[in-house]
Amino acid sequence: MKILIIEDDPAMRGALFQMINNIGKHDISLISDGHNAVSLLADPAHNFDLVFIDLRMPRLTGDKVIEIIQDISQVHFVALTAHLSDFPKLPKHIRVIEKPFDYETIEEAIREREQTLQSQSKALPNHPPSMLKSPSSANRQPPAP
Repeated sequence: MKILIIEDDPAMRGALFQMINNIGKHDISLISDGHNAVSLLADPAHNFDLVFIDLRMPRLTGDKVIEIIQDISQVHFVALTAHLSDFPKLPKHIRVIEKPFDYETIEEAIREREQTLQSQSKALPNHPPSMLKSPSSANRQPPAP
């Protein structure tokens, strides 16, 4: 599974990377800020199956990244925050994991996504999980700068 971690704190980014790496064999990418995340996720070829995103980041917050990307791409986000009350307008379908988090909570989020992808791939056996995107989002282009 292709997983992206968007986290500005290097220690937290490294700890999450280690947890995910210990959970299973995943292709993990790391980004430290929201602007680079938008650039990467706006590309329809990104093919990330799961994105862990810190909500509180400088310059462009995680909730804004989610808002921007959800309009142009089908991305499965798991939000990470120590201050959930600061983000009352977060879409209800976004799973939120509060910091500090533990191994079991991260593993549960990954296993849940793996099960969803397996179910989708059984429904469409000729498509690898990372290629399963909604038809409407697959044809949309990012807004012009």
